[in-house]
Amino acid sequence: MASQTPESQALLANRNSSVALTAYDGKVGVAMGKYVYTTPNESFIPCPVLGSRTIAVRNDYRYGPDDHTLWPQPYSETFPHLGAIPRRPQDPQNPLSAMWYDPIDTDFVPVHKGGIAKGLGKLSSTLLNNRFAPLVSAVQIRFQAYIAQIPDEKPEKKFVSSIERALHYSYSRLISLPTTWHHIRFTVAEVQRYYLELVGFLDYMEIFKPRMDGLQPPSGSVAQTIGVFTNKTRIVEEFMAAGLPVWYMRPVDSNFGSNVLSVVEPLQYFGVLVTKVHSAFPVLFDAKKYISTGDVVGLIHTFSRKWISAPDPFEDIGDAVAQSDAPKVASQPSSSRSTGPPPRKKFKTTDSMLSRGSSSSSAKPVTQANTSRDKFELLQGPMVPFTIPAWVDALRSVDQSLPPAISQPKRGGYYAFPDPGLFIAPESDKRRQQLIEQYCRIEDAWMHRSSTKSGSSLTNQQWRDLLTVDLTQPVPSLTPAPNETKAAARRREALRLLFTPLDEVNRISHAPNRTSRYYSTNEWFDSGMLPPVENIRLLLFKL
Repeated sequence: MASQTPESQALLANRNSSVALTAYDGKVGVAMGKYVYTTPNESFIPCPVLGSRTIAVRNDYRYGPDDHTLWPQPYSETFPHLGAIPRRPQDPQNPLSAMWYDPIDTDFVPVHKGGIAKGLGKLSSTLLNNRFAPLVSAVQIRFQAYIAQIPDEKPEKKFVSSIERALHYSYSRLISLPTTWHHIRFTVAEVQRYYLELVGFLDYMEIFKPRMDGLQPPSGSVAQTIGVFTNKTRIVEEFMAAGLPVWYMRPVDSNFGSNVLSVVEPLQYFGVLVTKVHSAFPVLFDAKKYISTGDVVGLIHTFSRKWISAPDPFEDIGDAVAQSDAPKVASQPSSSRSTGPPPRKKFKTTDSMLSRGSSSSSAKPVTQANTSRDKFELLQGPMVPFTIPAWVDALRSVDQSLPPAISQPKRGGYYAFPDPGLFIAPESDKRRQQLIEQYCRIEDAWMHRSSTKSGSSLTNQQWRDLLTVDLTQPVPSLTPAPNETKAAARRREALRLLFTPLDEVNRISHAPNRTSRYYSTNEWFDSGMLPPVENIRLLLFKL
């Protein structure tokens, strides 16, 4: 019980334990600042988040006191179901406690595909199958039954469907996508948050709202849910009838006449929730101004859905290419398809020709030298994936006679992945095998880099340089060597692009890969042997 301050004594002035409490009375109450907080159905009062707000991902990959699945928020007309979100069970053996579980290192199962990437993996199947799968499956079945009886024009149908889809996609990512421990921790928190919000919504609509609307009798007990703060008497009345925790906020008034049975100290979230901001994430909101609960939830939803994405490899040149070492795209001989426009004819003119008003027929066109194949011709050979007619027609219909309508993109001619033609062009199977095996060895590392770094794209020459480094041997130094050849400098630069330093959870091994086998398209092949043609087709089709 709180100390008997003048404010506390004023709250207890009308104390009467022999009468039933109304929605405006308090089992407990407290005066904080200029406001009085009471609750008609709970035994504690959580400390509200007041003043300057910093909304950000915390070290447990949740959002601290701003997380609507962890701490009561002010009532929101947009998200009235937040108060019905389940509260963390005190019993750790309760199956629902999985939705507050913080994964530990042993829950991470590395995925080594015979490549050189370390730190990529999945969440353990034991945790997924035994703890998460039963809960997710049950709530999805319940969701399907709920929406089956809601007319399409009801706005809540669209909203709850979006929450269920977000849960579905996040959970599917945990099952299927190998990624870093950092990304897995974030996705686990996503699954937990969307699950709890979906359960809260269904409980609100199916259990609690009928009580609020008088369709079911009022509850005689209080549910173990998050609850809400409110300054609206109607919300206090509805939540008390529904049996949902509610905390009523009113200005301090000397004429306070409600019946408060006890005064307590507010429950602080410090020491209960993780509050330290995670350094790997941007701050979502940081200002000394009011922000509504609906806006906070919207920020979290938006960030949660957009954060895990592969950066656009063409949007940021950054340090992806050392311009002094990068070859000029237009002059590169290449056997593979380019993303830029086909070579254009250039005309040589002089001032004297212009002054004479010479016609274009008097100037002989000079065609730019180009030894590469026609980029719009289909790849040929027994290893080429089977063609798709629509793609063939699209390539043939490209008008190559007109100049580009816009300037060349700043990363035109760069490839996020090696062109399939690079693996088909060699005349010898041995050379083809070396290129394919090399790509399979670096695929994990490159996919990992592409998912965490914008501007991850290379020219055809850089891909060739990267695929000629023998990674069955110790990785060469990335430091320039005295008197190194131009070819060696290009290979070193290509390795630097692959081995860009990342944070500790995005580890890339520089150690030699001495495995006798390598991975591609879900198949394992003997190192040094050309894979079967059908498997090469699968690899090239994926590229």
